[in-house]
Amino acid sequence: MFHYIKNGDTLAGLATEIGLENPVYLKEYNNAQCLPSDLITEELEPGKRVLLPKLTEIEDYNALRDAPFRLPKANPNLVWKANLANRNYQVKVTNRIDGSETGSFHYEARLQLRKSGYDYSQLNWFRSNYHFDKTSKMGQLVKACSEAINPLLITIDDKGVLQEIAVAKSVLEKWAEIQAALCDAFPDAYAAAYIEDLAYVLQQPHLVNRRMRQDPFIRTYFAPLRVPFDKGLSFFSLQLSTALPPIRIQQVVAMTDYTDSIPLVQTINDNTGNEQGLYYEGKYLLDQEDSSIHAASIRTQVYHKYRQHETAIELQERAK
Repeated sequence: MFHYIKNGDTLAGLATEIGLENPVYLKEYNNAQCLPSDLITEELEPGKRVLLPKLTEIEDYNALRDAPFRLPKANPNLVWKANLANRNYQVKVTNRIDGSETGSFHYEARLQLRKSGYDYSQLNWFRSNYHFDKTSKMGQLVKACSEAINPLLITIDDKGVLQEIAVAKSVLEKWAEIQAALCDAFPDAYAAAYIEDLAYVLQQPHLVNRRMRQDPFIRTYFAPLRVPFDKGLSFFSLQLSTALPPIRIQQVVAMTDYTDSIPLVQTINDNTGNEQGLYYEGKYLLDQEDSSIHAASIRTQVYHKYRQHETAIELQERAK
C-alpha cells in the first residue's frame, strides 16, 4: 500500500499512524523496494509516494524494540532526594498583556533542608534581593514584606510533592515588632492596608498555603513533573489559572545523549488548552542523580476578560 506525501508529513508522523514504533524502518522499507524516483530521505517531499509495510511486517519491526522512545535515557526514573535540597536560584518573571510588557522583576530564592522524617521533609524557603524593572513604592513594599517573613516553611512528601507552605513560628512570635517596623518604613494609607492584609493572611494557615503556592518559584520548582515515563512519555496535571480546571501536560526527554542533566520539554497534551485559549511550554534541566532542578524556562498564555495574559518564568541555579 502506498501513501502519497502531503505538506507537513513526517516519517515520525506516518510511522505513528500505521503503528510502527521506529520511523527509521519506514524509510528503509520504502527505499529497499521503490523506484529510484520514489527514494525518500528524512525530509519528505510532497508529491512522492511511500510504500508502507504490511501489518505483519510492522509487528516484526516492533518486536526489535529499538525505537528511540524505548531507550533507557528516554525514560528516566525521576526520583527526588530531599536531603540534597540546599539550593539557590535566580528567578526572573516577565508579564505581558496583549503583547505589551506590563512589568518584570527578579529575585533570589533559597531552599534549605530544615528537617526530615520517614515520609516527609521540611525546607526553609528564603526570598531576597528583589529588583523591579520599574522602581515604585509598591515594589519596595512588596520587597520589604516578602523579606520580612523569611523563612517560610515548605513541607514535601518523600516524592518531592508539595504538601504545605506555612509561616515559621519565629516570624509569628515577632510579627508585632515586624509589622510596626514595616508601618514606620511605609507611612501611608495604602501601605498600611497592604500590611494589615498581610497580617490577616499570616494568621490564616489555609490562606498562606493557597497564596504562596502561586509564587512563580513555587509553581515552577514544585511542578509535579517527577512522574513515571512509558515509551518516552510522561504526563501530569497543571493548573495555569485559578479560574480554570487543570490541564494535562506531556513531557519528553529532549535529547537522549545527555550525561549529567536530563533535558525535559513539556507541552499541552491535547486540544483542551487551545479550546480554553491556553498555551504552555516548559523546559527543565534536572540533575541525573537527585532530580533537583538546575534550570527551568516556562512560557504560559491565558485569556482572561478578553485579554491575552502572558507570563515567562526563568529559573537558574546559582552557586552556593
